[in-house]
Amino acid sequence: MKKFERITALILLLIIVITTNVMDNTSFKIVEDSVNNIYEDRLVAYDLTYKMYSEVMERRMALSQNDLSHFQSNTAKFESSIGDLIAQYSNTKLTQKEDENFKALQSQFSELKVLESRLVGSKTSENSLKEVEVKTAKIIESLQSLAAIQISEGKRQLNKSKQAIYSSNVLSKIEIVSMIVISLIIVFLIIKDPG
Repeated sequence: MKKFERITALILLLIIVITTNVMDNTSFKIVEDSVNNIYEDRLVAYDLTYKMYSEVMERRMALSQNDLSHFQSNTAKFESSIGDLIAQYSNTKLTQKEDENFKALQSQFSELKVLESRLVGSKTSENSLKEVEVKTAKIIESLQSLAAIQISEGKRQLNKSKQAIYSSNVLSKIEIVSMIVISLIIVFLIIKDPG
């Protein structure tokens, strides 16, 4: 009977060690995924929104200074740059809200392209300039919204990582206490009945 108790205690100890090891690996996987997500899908996306914002602001500045020659000569470069940035952004992992905002932004850029082509193709009217300015303001608003999403999602991922680390620490402490208790039980059984 004592032999059975010792074997049971050792098996229980092994089960605890294996279980906590699996849980630790799961926690570390969560942390790794969160850190990768923060970099790949949040910081990169934030950088891309910043670059789009800079491109739009440069374009807006040229228009506000009535520098139409600079505006017109840089149209192809602007469209190419924005197209590349949008393509890169679409490769990041998007949340549902972010996806909705991103689709709206893409639509706004398409509408801006049409408005600007009218502006470049004909005599510039005050109404045409106003339409471009209004659309540009909406694009800036969308970019700011996307940047805010990056910050909130980054915080959410960071909190997820912290929770996984905390859980792993708690499980490690429980594992140590359990192993000490089971080891003491095994020692007690050996001392009580060495045979």
